[in-house]
Amino acid sequence: MFEASRALALYNGFLDLAKIYHQDETIVIAKQEIKLNPKVHQIKLKPQSHLLFDVKLLEVGERSITNVTELRDGSTKERLGETFLKFVRFSRKTRRSISFPEWYIKSLELHESPQKQQFRSKTALPDIPDNAFKFRLVPNYSDMDRNNHVNQSSYIKFCMDAATHASLSGHYVHFNEDMCLYAPLLWTISYVGECRANDELSIYTWQSESHWAIWYVSKMFEAARILALYNGFIDFTKIDGREAALVIVKQQLKLIPKLHEKGMNVKFTMLFDLRLVEVGKTSVQFVVEFKDGNTREVYGENLIKMVRMSRKTRRPVTFPEWFYEKYDSYRNSYGSTQALPRDALPKIPDNAFKFDLIPRHSDSDRNNHVNQSSYIKFCMDAATHASLSGHYVHFNEDMCLYAPLLWTISYVGESRANDELSIYTWQNEAGSPEHIQFSILLNGRLIFHASAIFEKQAKKKRLVPKL
Repeated sequence: MFEASRALALYNGFLDLAKIYHQDETIVIAKQEIKLNPKVHQIKLKPQSHLLFDVKLLEVGERSITNVTELRDGSTKERLGETFLKFVRFSRKTRRSISFPEWYIKSLELHESPQKQQFRSKTALPDIPDNAFKFRLVPNYSDMDRNNHVNQSSYIKFCMDAATHASLSGHYVHFNEDMCLYAPLLWTISYVGECRANDELSIYTWQSESHWAIWYVSKMFEAARILALYNGFIDFTKIDGREAALVIVKQQLKLIPKLHEKGMNVKFTMLFDLRLVEVGKTSVQFVVEFKDGNTREVYGENLIKMVRMSRKTRRPVTFPEWFYEKYDSYRNSYGSTQALPRDALPKIPDNAFKFDLIPRHSDSDRNNHVNQSSYIKFCMDAATHASLSGHYVHFNEDMCLYAPLLWTISYVGESRANDELSIYTWQNEAGSPEHIQFSILLNGRLIFHASAIFEKQAKKKRLVPKL
């Protein structure tokens, strides 16, 4: 469907394709990313179904063009998915990339979107592990496209065939049915070469054994927290409603290195235990412990401070009187060793590393602003850029290879999808390079700060660097 809508747009003037597409040259897909709402997997298309596709130009390079196609429900305008595509101009004779005419690049730059960083097209491809599942397949002529090679969607179909064989044969962990029964959420695809009908293909598939990324750990804590809140913890549903909402203003994540080393394919029971720590005039603090459900070993804890905010004024408001009476024993317990400290936020030094980023809609939460875990992910992206560029002392690899030990985070403001954020990162003074600071600014105003401590020794790379 994405391909059909894209073809309609291209042959009706989008990118002025007719001006640069002819017998000796063509444009081919080099990479794409498909992101889908789980609802898509449940939709039953009817003759009256109305789907809306919106194709936009993102970036123009010397030899490539990147665009995004959004899929929406034509009636409700709800976003159902999006696909990012990187096209490269190729010579049909040499099968090598060639430059666009200068006049063509200039004509497209007038329409270029500022959202360049929404699609990161340069990523290293992982090696095939020894224990990968192998599936052989021969493409048919029906799998071909107009360029006489296997169509991009056919490769996805081949992968799903291989995945189902692996699943039904017991090769995968967790999955044991037809893989078409599991909703696809994200596909990131690189087209490195090409093949034709009757070629003999070998498809290898395996599951990631990556390290536990800090933002995913944060999302797990969030999921446990939400389950507890909507099932009676601190009478959440009575104090969070149309007029006021509980929002996170500060949190602390404390993790043991063992969690970072734990394989993602290892099955174990996870136990999350919530305890109220403190009740203030307009805020509550509680801690979530993450344990091994069998051994009761504590892998980490998440201390959260939430403030009750008016949805209209965006200012703190008090709780109902009955709430103070019910939780009187937790009021103003500032002596608690678990209460979050009230520290002043540091200034951004002149030599801080700067990384610009634009959040996606998928980074947003139920309150329609960027989710708490998304900010952590943004910081890790900035940190890895700083590390790989040689800006940090001691760290020089993907920062996801260094175990996160402690994150202390302050949410000062908020941002939304398509806002232009500036992320600054720097290390503490000499002697503690493992202590890294992050500040995120929107329109020059601080909205987020985090202080993080990492292990100094990088772990070995696994099949892929991160989840």
